[in-house]
Amino acid sequence: MSTLVNDLKEKWEALKAENPHLRIRNAAAELGVSEAELLSTNVGEGVTVLRPEFQHILTEAEQLGKVMALTRNDECVHERKGTYLNGDFSSPHAQLFVGEDIDLRIFLNHWKFAFAVTEGDKKSLQFFGKDGLALHKIYLTKDSNETA
Repeated sequence: MSTLVNDLKEKWEALKAENPHLRIRNAAAELGVSEAELLSTNVGEGVTVLRPEFQHILTEAEQLGKVMALTRNDECVHERKGTYLNGDFSSPHAQLFVGEDIDLRIFLNHWKFAFAVTEGDKKSLQFFGKDGLALHKIYLTKDSNETA
């Protein structure tokens, strides 16, 4: 691990010790880095970098069963629990999932990075843009198919 990554990891660990409930999004802003950069400091320690095969990953998401879909920005948080159903990737512009609980339009041309993350008992798939900002996250719930 490079010195810069080690330094960032140490700063993040110190910040978490001071503020144990601080969200990674807020910690990244406080440290002046992107959320993806901060998450990357834990690769091999609960964080796995995934190939950016977003369509393939999302096509398989239905097998997870009931999950929590999370999209957030500075103005709002959109959180839905359900199953990713009826994925449609036929348009090069906007891809979608249409179900009773999760009705989602996404724009994969803006996606750059993907991670599988285990934080204690929370497991998720997390997707980031070219700028390292989180675009979408999928969290397993107690009703999810963890084996998938």
